[in-house]
Amino acid sequence: MKKYCVIGNPVAHSKSPELFADYDIEYTRNEIRTKEELESFISDMRKGLWDGCNVTMPWKTEMVKLVDELSPVAELTGAVNTVANRNGYLYGDSTDGYGMCEAIGGEIGGKFILIIGSGGAARSIVAECSQRQAKAVVIIARDSANTQKMKAMTDKIIMGGGVTAFRYVDYNDEVSYSELLAEADIMINCTPIGMHGCGNDDAKPFPWDGKREVILPKRLIVAECIYNPQETPLLCFAEKCGCKTVRGLGMLKMQAEGSAKVFFR
Repeated sequence: MKKYCVIGNPVAHSKSPELFADYDIEYTRNEIRTKEELESFISDMRKGLWDGCNVTMPWKTEMVKLVDELSPVAELTGAVNTVANRNGYLYGDSTDGYGMCEAIGGEIGGKFILIIGSGGAARSIVAECSQRQAKAVVIIARDSANTQKMKAMTDKIIMGGGVTAFRYVDYNDEVSYSELLAEADIMINCTPIGMHGCGNDDAKPFPWDGKREVILPKRLIVAECIYNPQETPLLCFAEKCGCKTVRGLGMLKMQAEGSAKVFFR
């Protein structure tokens, strides 16, 4: 029986094994804490001990350097969430953006989208939104290194003739953040803020959280990459504001469908 797993840190909460339960494979969780452990895992995969894996935080960008070939979207985003072992030749892909856009409903064209975060999942989602001709994507950036990678990617999209407009706003810019919330059609949290086990279980991804009132317009669609807990502080707050919400588990299910196509083609 072929062996697959999901790797990351933390990973004990991962629902990926459940999503692949209907396939005739062995699928487990594999917590990878250090780069040395990651390199050892890759070595084992090349030896045939693993047929593939899904990749979650914090190894999506590191995995880019360890595979032999990248899909066009993985190369563009600089992040990998799916690795297929093809007789020792490792192929890396990224299906996060596809998963999120499909979970939202695929209605991305012409929309104003607010992305919180600039890591691997955020880049994949931004790339997919651009391919689906979003009107504008604004990135609320927290990490400078990740932001530079995001800017490099969006520059490539612009040079390639993409129609989406891009804008960057600092995470602590409260005024711009508030104005953007009122203007956006869709808001997607791509940070671990509110994720169980990350030390901020009760937090919402607003820089002024607890300092001033935050109001979300009812027409706003609020989506999460986080799926543990299913009802994050952000989603609970959005529901109280009357917004339509999209759980991270919905994204995960659609992302898994994309990963299966990579594993079993």
